[in-house]
Amino acid sequence: MKDKQICLLFGMLLILASLTTSVNGLNIDSKTSSSIGMDDIDSWSMFGHDLARTCSSTSSGPVQNTTLFKSDPLIGSHAYTGVVVDNSTVYVSTRLGTINILDAYTGDILNTYTYSNQMNAAPAVKENRLYFGSSDGKLVCLNLDTLTLVWSFQTGGDARYSSPAVFEGKIFIGSDDGKLWCIGEDGVEIWNYPTGDKVRSSPAISNGFVYFGSYDNKVYCLSLEGDFQWSYTTDGDVKTAPVVADNKVFFGSSNGKLYCVDAEGNGDGTTDIIWDWDSASFVVGPSYADGRIYFSAGGSVTNFYCVDAATGDDIWNQTTSETVSGGYISLPAIAEDKVYVSEEPRTLHCFYANNGTELWSFSELDIFKPRDVSIYDGIVYVAEAYYDSNVFAFQFNRAPEKPEITGPSEGIVNEEISFDIVAIDPDGNDLTYQIDWGNGDPEEIGPFSSGEIVTVVHEWTESGTYDITVTAKDGYYFSEPAIHTIDIVELPEFNVDFTGGKGLTVTISNIGNSIATDVEWSMTITGGLIMLPRGDSGIIKSIESDESEDVTINILGIGIGIITEMPSIEITITCTEGVMYSESTNAKIVIRNVNLI
Repeated sequence: MKDKQICLLFGMLLILASLTTSVNGLNIDSKTSSSIGMDDIDSWSMFGHDLARTCSSTSSGPVQNTTLFKSDPLIGSHAYTGVVVDNSTVYVSTRLGTINILDAYTGDILNTYTYSNQMNAAPAVKENRLYFGSSDGKLVCLNLDTLTLVWSFQTGGDARYSSPAVFEGKIFIGSDDGKLWCIGEDGVEIWNYPTGDKVRSSPAISNGFVYFGSYDNKVYCLSLEGDFQWSYTTDGDVKTAPVVADNKVFFGSSNGKLYCVDAEGNGDGTTDIIWDWDSASFVVGPSYADGRIYFSAGGSVTNFYCVDAATGDDIWNQTTSETVSGGYISLPAIAEDKVYVSEEPRTLHCFYANNGTELWSFSELDIFKPRDVSIYDGIVYVAEAYYDSNVFAFQFNRAPEKPEITGPSEGIVNEEISFDIVAIDPDGNDLTYQIDWGNGDPEEIGPFSSGEIVTVVHEWTESGTYDITVTAKDGYYFSEPAIHTIDIVELPEFNVDFTGGKGLTVTISNIGNSIATDVEWSMTITGGLIMLPRGDSGIIKSIESDESEDVTINILGIGIGIITEMPSIEITITCTEGVMYSESTNAKIVIRNVNLI
């Protein structure tokens, strides 16, 4: 019985497998494939960010054109490609066959590798290997630890235009010999697939299939073993990389159209078109994020478009040539809700992905032809395609650090109290401070330099415990608020009345709004001929607000202002709350009688 159950279970698994895997049709789930094969989803380690070539990063992106660095001129003249960034390192190839290696945060050129043949496509980085195609027809593998050649494989034509895709120990690349090549990680050919013309498209990989275009006007789908699945024919060559997402393949053609076809195919070598978009000129792109396709189209006037990935319906568009002279535009790069593109001749744009509003632009690039934009760890990178090419990096604006507040924790009503405030902005931006004093009397001050100590003064008109909240702002983001608590108290206030007669009575009154505790008083008498005592002192435990205490002092002496000065009586009062008060009066003293003057 147990054996029958096992056989039945095994049979059910086989049936399930046959339902989910088809020889004739492709089973592609509805999830975007943007992270397939990525060891680090924040890396831009290949052309188009990922194997599906979406050009969409999970990283944040800068909302302003804060320049992190402009590198020294690259070794090897023109940068004909976008950069790739992995493990805090930038890799960019050049027209003269060099790979420049830069620090991703400083732009310092750390090293170069010279191959001496042209490279027109971005390299691909996988672990400690770097792969690129060259004009001599070779696919080249470098060891990044030693920056030495591991192997090279000779294709049958120019291989500089196709950017390699690396997946599960296989490297895929197109060549002008009309073939898509699959090479093992040991440099040995696994298979090749011939088309009717040059293959300059960078292959995309998704859910176990590889997609690429050819100059024979077709886009192809093969299995990872090189088996033909389907092709779709357009009216122009397909040299750009397809984008695979949402069970669809998106690609542009030289006939000026952007196509969307079914990624699964029909099982008979064909697939169905879902929609197409006609620009009547040329299409650069596309890129994909969150159910939307981004691309540029035009010529002397360049328009940048966002369309619905499911229907091809326009969502928004921007005519970038209204601000700069029209021309070619790069592949869009997407991060969060922002889209970045570089445009001929010298401008980098940032658009809000939702509605196309331009957030910022940077027009100091020496771009001759636009290079593709890359994003890594909140930083946007673009290389110049000019004789002295540089790499520009634009940093995601970081919020200021939490401010520090230095000042007393206690204060007195109607007394000015000083506080020192300081905050650091990691990008070096000037700061303004928003201060909530806790009594409904907020204020904003600044701007001040990052790290500058700012002294502020405030007074409270009522007693109580107040939370002072200080937030720093750099023009874009707020810091975490800092809170400083202070107790504001009302102090007792003293008044003294002297009463003469047989001895001296001193009435000490608290006319303030708070209790006075441990009230110490001391009296001194100066002048007069004979005076006993010359002084006296004592402590009153407390005097409530609007209450008073009498102190009686028996005086024996002679002092009428003849021979000696008129006697002067002075009393000084202190209390725990820190209040000090003194009062004096003159008096004639005869034996025990005190007559105030």
